[in-house]
Amino acid sequence: MMTPLSLARLAIRWELSLWRGMYLWARKRVSGLREGDEPISYAGATAAIMWALIILNAIEIPALHIMIPWETVRFIVDLLGVYSLIWMVGLLAVMKVHPHLVTQAGLRVRYSASVDFTVPWGAIARVSPRIRTHQGMRTVRFEDSTVAVGVSNQTNIDIILHEPLVLPVPATGGEPVSEIRIYADDPKALIASAARMRPTTGTSAPAKQPTP
Repeated sequence: MMTPLSLARLAIRWELSLWRGMYLWARKRVSGLREGDEPISYAGATAAIMWALIILNAIEIPALHIMIPWETVRFIVDLLGVYSLIWMVGLLAVMKVHPHLVTQAGLRVRYSASVDFTVPWGAIARVSPRIRTHQGMRTVRFEDSTVAVGVSNQTNIDIILHEPLVLPVPATGGEPVSEIRIYADDPKALIASAARMRPTTGTSAPAKQPTP
C-alpha cells in the first residue's frame, strides 16, 4: 500500500514528466532516441480524442470567464481551466515523445512515461500482427504469463518469446512472461523494422529498464 509520501512523490514525478514531454515535443525530439533506432508511434489511436478535448477546453475557458460574475471565482476557474488545458497537452506530448523504439539491442516497449522495458532480439521467437480488444481501463494487464500494453483497450501485435523472461513490469509481480502484446499505429512498420534488426544481433541479454 502506498503511503501519502510515496503518492506525493509519484505525483511530482508525473507532473515533471508532463513538462519534460511538452519541452521535447516542442523541440521535435524523441526521448531516448539513439542513432540507428526506429521510433514506432502508438499515440494515433487517442490523438484525435485528446485534440478534441483540448479544443473544447480552450473554448470553455473564455466562455466561463464571461459567464461568471464573481471576480475571485472567475480567477480560480480560469486558473483551473488553464492548468487542465496544460495537463491534457502534456498527456498527449508524453505519448508522442515516448514511442516504441526498434533498437539494435531489442524492442523497447513504452507507453507514456509509465511503461518502459526492452525485450532483447535473442529472446523473441516471433512478432506477428493480431488485433485484440481488452476489457477494462487498465493500460497494462498481466494474465497467463502474458503482458498486454494496450492503447484504447486494444493491442495489434503479438510478441512470442523463446522462453519465459522476467521483465521490469510491476504488473507482473516478478513472474516470468512468455508473450507480450502491444499496440502500434503502423504494425506493419514495426514488424518490418524488427525483421531488419533481428538478424544483426547476437544472443539475448537480460532485459533492463533503459535510461531515458
